Amino acid sequence: MSLLDSPHLKILVDLIPKYDGTKKLLNFYIREVENVLEQIEVAGRNHPTLLSVIKSKLSGAAVEAIAYETNLDTWNNIKTALIRRLGEPRNEIQVMQELTRSRKFKNENAESFGKRLRELLDTLLSIGNHANKGYYEEMIIEQYVNNLDFHVSLGVRIAKPDTLEMAIVAARQEEARLALNKPGPSTFYNGTFRQKEPNFPQHSHNNRLPFPSRLHLPPTHP
Repeated sequence: MSLLDSPHLKILVDLIPKYDGTKKLLNFYIREVENVLEQIEVAGRNHPTLLSVIKSKLSGAAVEAIAYETNLDTWNNIKTALIRRLGEPRNEIQVMQELTRSRKFKNENAESFGKRLRELLDTLLSIGNHANKGYYEEMIIEQYVNNLDFHVSLGVRIAKPDTLEMAIVAARQEEARLALNKPGPSTFYNGTFRQKEPNFPQHSHNNRLPFPSRLHLPPTHP
């Protein structure tokens, strides 16, 4: 894609996201910008026009993070400045340790648990040093599936998801299926469902307690 081609430049302007300095969104912003840069020839990735477009999408705390930087002539320098001021204080090993300790909370649904792991994945993709970024996603998926409820986990493994998002979708579908098929107050009887009848205690006339026909009181003495 040539930056000298104005239609292409318009596409880039639209694709690069805005960023206001929210720390939780920094990893997402960096990932989205780099996804756009991958569509451009290497020689053009630090083109002044492109860098101006990237900086124009910053606002608030993000602008403050780079305001006093003197060397912003490459995307890596811009990214480094943002990470230094707004980024993750933990290193890769610390994030990996948090990942191994991550567990699904009691009564937490699969989607909520997946979102928590998504934040860790975004962090690893941003600060991780492993050459194959897919390595982190595979590790996150394994941790996610291992901590789901047994039947949900089984359904997700059968689906063989390639990404965390696909694993979350498969888990939600499995949760919905299990909820739909959950046994209710009815029981299956003779080919049809039959409502359970209340199990009241049975009383028999023969089981009545004996009641004396005459009440005998002890004699009283004057």
